[in-house]
Amino acid sequence: MNKEPTLWDQEEKHRWMDFREARAHARSLRLKGRDEWKEYVKQHGPELPGNLPLQPDEAYRHLGWKGWNDWLGITEEKEKPVQADPGPTTGSSGPDLWEASPANPYLPFPEAREKAREQGFEYKEEWEAYAKGLFRNRPPLPEGVPPDPEKTYKHTGWKGWTDWLAPPEKRKDYSPFHHAREFVRSCRLKSKTEWIEQASHIQESARAYGLLIPIKPHLEYEGSGWESWEDWLGITIEYRSFYDTRQYVHTLELKTREEWFLYCQGLLVSNPRKPRNIYAYPDIAYKEEGWQGWDDWLGNVRYG
Repeated sequence: MNKEPTLWDQEEKHRWMDFREARAHARSLRLKGRDEWKEYVKQHGPELPGNLPLQPDEAYRHLGWKGWNDWLGITEEKEKPVQADPGPTTGSSGPDLWEASPANPYLPFPEAREKAREQGFEYKEEWEAYAKGLFRNRPPLPEGVPPDPEKTYKHTGWKGWTDWLAPPEKRKDYSPFHHAREFVRSCRLKSKTEWIEQASHIQESARAYGLLIPIKPHLEYEGSGWESWEDWLGITIEYRSFYDTRQYVHTLELKTREEWFLYCQGLLVSNPRKPRNIYAYPDIAYKEEGWQGWDDWLGNVRYG
């Protein structure tokens, strides 16, 4: 069974079949052109070897690719011209750049974007994997939608990957990285595998605290705080025990849950900054290890 990529590792690369071996397999199918290849892939893609790319022009672009005629072993027909960036329009005169023709097989930008948004992706990395045919349980790219929309529509509507993948009303406003990470660390997971298994549950639990945490934080927070899975989960931090931490918290003389969260964010200037090895969400971290409520945690309960 072909395994669909998980995209849990940004650096993960797919190992394709050697180009010459793949080309020999493609030629054995005796197809007559790119359109027949696309139709064959649409109907028989799951039956092809798992390491044979469904979009060989992308996979082997710098590894031997010489065009569709060479790929399929066609010698009689001229190869279809490669789609070029049409560049900016300069006026109403001249040919319609989006008129359907063999040289321009792609839909106008608004129509292509609508089809792209139907796929339900959030990130550029997901789209690129999909465009390369790595999601074996999905059909190929919709007819008329380019695999590289950023290049194709550079001068004819492109507004970025967020706009390409989702309409404004469906875009998610995730919590800032450091706020999300504090919550996740309080869940006390030990590995990326545990995160993958529990991410949806954690995301739902975080909503009760006014947080929206992404399922794929390594993609969402790239360039805005993300370092590694170890950092995200707090695996290397030696956190204090419940009783030791509670004793320390009592010295802060905080009165409410709200004050606790202000303290954790460094917004109470009269108190020292929260140590790195103290959980920001103790009700989650110590749920099975002594937690008795916020009054007990803050020292507002007097035992006789």
